[in-house]
This record gives sequence, structure tokens and C-alpha cells, in this order.
Amino acid sequence: MITAQQSTSQRPFFTYLAFGATHSPHQAPAEFLAKYRGRYDAGWDATRDKWFARQKALGIVPPGLALSPRNPGVDAWDTLQPDQKRLYARFQEAFAAFLDHTDVQIGRLLAFLEQIGSLDDTMIVLLSDNGASQEGGRHGSTNELIFFNQMHPSVEEMIGQIDTIGGPDAYNNYPKGWAQAGNTPLRFYKQNTYEGGIRDPLIIHWPNGVAARGEIRDQYHHVIDLMPTMLAAAGVSAPTVYRGVPQLPVEGLAMNYSFADAGAPGRRQTQYYEMLGHRAIWHRGWKAVAMHKKGEAFESDRWSLYNTDEDFAECHDLAKTHPDKLAQMIQLWWAEAGRYNVLPLDDRGIELFVLRRPDQIQASSRLRYLPHSPRIDRFAIPDIRNRSHRITARVQRDEPSQGGVLVACGGRTGGYTLYVQDNRLVYEYNHVGKITRVTGTELLPVGEAEFSMHFVKGQEHQGEARLFCNGAPIGAAPLTLLPWRQTLFGLDIGRDAGSSVSTAYQAPNPFSGRLIEVLYDLHDDRADLAEHARIEARNALTDQ
Repeated sequence: MITAQQSTSQRPFFTYLAFGATHSPHQAPAEFLAKYRGRYDAGWDATRDKWFARQKALGIVPPGLALSPRNPGVDAWDTLQPDQKRLYARFQEAFAAFLDHTDVQIGRLLAFLEQIGSLDDTMIVLLSDNGASQEGGRHGSTNELIFFNQMHPSVEEMIGQIDTIGGPDAYNNYPKGWAQAGNTPLRFYKQNTYEGGIRDPLIIHWPNGVAARGEIRDQYHHVIDLMPTMLAAAGVSAPTVYRGVPQLPVEGLAMNYSFADAGAPGRRQTQYYEMLGHRAIWHRGWKAVAMHKKGEAFESDRWSLYNTDEDFAECHDLAKTHPDKLAQMIQLWWAEAGRYNVLPLDDRGIELFVLRRPDQIQASSRLRYLPHSPRIDRFAIPDIRNRSHRITARVQRDEPSQGGVLVACGGRTGGYTLYVQDNRLVYEYNHVGKITRVTGTELLPVGEAEFSMHFVKGQEHQGEARLFCNGAPIGAAPLTLLPWRQTLFGLDIGRDAGSSVSTAYQAPNPFSGRLIEVLYDLHDDRADLAEHARIEARNALTDQ
């Protein structure tokens, strides 16, 4: 894209490059994984101490700073069993390899900008999106789909999968002990509004625009300040009206004033935070923060108070000694929340991300997909959870040898696929790595035909998968569906374009006959659908 822009225009370019690193899954090529073998055997406590010393030496944390206390639920490394240490260290190795591999890609970009003579005149802004993730829990996970289905694999189970960590057959995330180390010297994690969840490194490189080299700035700013900073660097203003449509005001403020003057007074005075019901407010060096317990009244949340100018790592709670200041900060949070449309507060998390709201549930219906459809996003796939359903593929085959994937949803860590192989219809359901395979007992006819899989629900999340050819049964097997999220990936029609659901074929394994259409019939034998229908009926009566 940059090459094309430079070749056809003298106008400046804007590139937003969002890497997958270091979000889970932590994956990297084998040579990068090998590079980090044994590098974290000393454990997260020793690593945290080492990183903290390095931060102080570099001057990126205040001198004299104390390391924040151990987060609740993080075990001391010395108390762990040998298998725990071996497993947990391997998770961190994969994380490091992933980050290293990403650094190499950033290096490729910088080398290219230097090659075309644009490096010194390009403002490069590098930042992380939030604090380190706690979603791996106490032990980590080799398959995050397990987490989203509220399952809890043991260390014994995962140690048998240790050699898959970091590779294509795993969707791994590290334990929160490593997340605590990753947030050194701060407290808590991503999803929280303590500094461990919101304070992130920011690097700006612009030789022709910033005279300072390798210096540190400590003015308080927020991610919303990046856009006005770049607009100011380009010498343009955000339009108030675009193509006749009035635009919302730009709520950030430019940071450019700090480039030439490290001691310039910070211009941002106030910043609110809210995440999954957790709240915080920063104002002129003071910060109030509340951890929220899901399902409890927000009025019962306990607020803490910190002077972050003097207490960078939030180690000293001043709520009891400065109650008037705390009350002022809480009142300010409510004012900012009202101003910036935070209200009403909502502490739902996995319900919104995994279970979907009632108005998003696909009721009894037929969904139709045509060949050559692009991948269907994971949040728009047919909702087959805990319900009877039928998948039907209408095809035209001229030779018995024609086969391949009819429909595939998911990847190696979970999902399902319906395909033709060796002139037989096959359905596989990947239950977080445990495969149920149903193979048709009859050879398939050539010509136009209908191949289908019916899941007939018998009890909650369980039933029988039945194969049919032109309406005639050709195979069946008992099947247990995942309770909540079926996959971490999307849906492909006529191919399996991701890390294949099945090991019985190589991706993308496109169907070599003519695929006419794929139909999903979703039945209404789900309690949440019935409840949704009752709510809709009640609302209709209320409206009348």
C-alpha cells in the first residue's frame, strides 16, 4: 500500500498497522519458539524483579519507586510443582517468541521506509492497546475456547499438550502470573482500571519533527490524544462538517507541545475510565479507582485513592486519610461519565461477548449461503448452540472423485466441518480437540444431490448427528455440543480457509464439484429462544 501511494502520488500516507501480537493465541514460527527455550525457567517472580531493575536503570519509572505487591491469586513461583513450572514457563516462551517475531516485522517496515527515503520524515507511533491479559487464569490455557465455555483444564491435562504450545494446533494464553510480570511494576491487569490495565508504553519516532532523541516524557495523556497529535503534525484540522454531515467533536488534545519541552506542564487535566463495571478517574495527579464485583450494586463498590504523582504503582491507598478528596473524585467520575455517555453502567462481560443478547439470537429460521461467499465473521455465524439444526448442501458432481469441504466453521481448536472424501459424506465436530466423526455408510451418487447433517437434540447440549443423502439416512453418531461458544473463528462455504477443523484433509480443500447452495435450518427447541419470544409478546402487549 505504501509503495503504491509513493508511486502514484506525492501526498503523505497514513498507515494503521495492527498486529495480532501479543493477544492470544501466542504463536510463532518454530525457530522463534526454539530461541526462547529455557529462558524463563527462573519463573515470574525472578523475571519481574529483573524487569523492574531494568526499568529503573532506563529511567522509565520514577526513582525510588517500590514494586507493587503480588496480585491476589498469583502463586509464588517457588511454591509451584515441577510440572507447573515447566508448563507455565513454556507459555511465556511462546509469548516472548510471538513478540520477537512481531518486532522483526516492525523492523522490516522501518527498513523499507529507510530504503525509500521516508523514514526520517514519517511519524511512527508505537503503542500497546491495554495491560497484560488475565484471561489465562491461574494455570494458563492451551485452548482459549475452553475458557469461553467456562471449562477448566488441569495442569495434568495441559502438560500432555506442552509441545503444541505456540504452534498451529493450540490457542494458548499464559497464566496471570506472567501477566503480572508483564505489567511490572503496576497492579492488576487488562479489564481492570488500576494502572496495570490502562497505563501503556508509547513511543514516537519522527526525526524531522522531533529534535529530542531517546528522551522520556511523563505528561499524562490518553489514547484519544493520538489523532489530534497526528493532525497537528500534518498541519490540518478535523472538519466540523463532512459531506454535509455534522461531526462529533474531537475529544482528545494534541501532545505536540511536549516534543520540544520535557518539562512543559501537561495539558490534560482529567480522564475517566470504565471497563466491565470497574471504574477510575484521574485528575491532576490524583486517581480514584473502584474494583467492581459482577452482579453486585455499583453503590457498594469500594473506592481507593492514590496520588499517582508520588505513587506511580498505586501501592498506598489514601482513601481513609483523604475522605474529602475521595468524595470529590467520585463526584467528578459521575460528571465525566454523564458527559461522555458512559451511563447506564453495565457489568456484563461474557454474556455480551459469547452468549449474545436476546435480540441477537437467531430464532427458528432458514439461512442460505451461496458458493464463493467470503468468510462469515465469528459473531455472525449460524447460532447452532444447544438446539436441533440441519445443514444441507445442494451440489452437482460429474465424477465420484469430486469432493472437498462443503462448509467449515472454526479451526483446529474447535468447530465443525461437513465434507466429501473418498466419495463418502463426512461430518466432524471438534469439541475443543476431541473429535466426533460421522462417515456415511453409502457411496454418494453423481449428478445433482442434497447432502445434509441433522443434529437432533435429545437433552441439553446433547443429541445425535445424522447424515443424509437425498433424504435417505446414511450414518449417525451421538454428539455433545459445546455449551456456549462453538469456535474462535468464522464460517467458510465450499472450503476450509483457516487452520483446518479436521486433520483428515489439508486446508483449504475446496469442493471440486459445483456447490449450488448451503442451507441452515435452525429449530426453536431452546429455552432462551422461548424466553425471548415471551419477552417479545409481552412488549407487544405493552405497546398496544
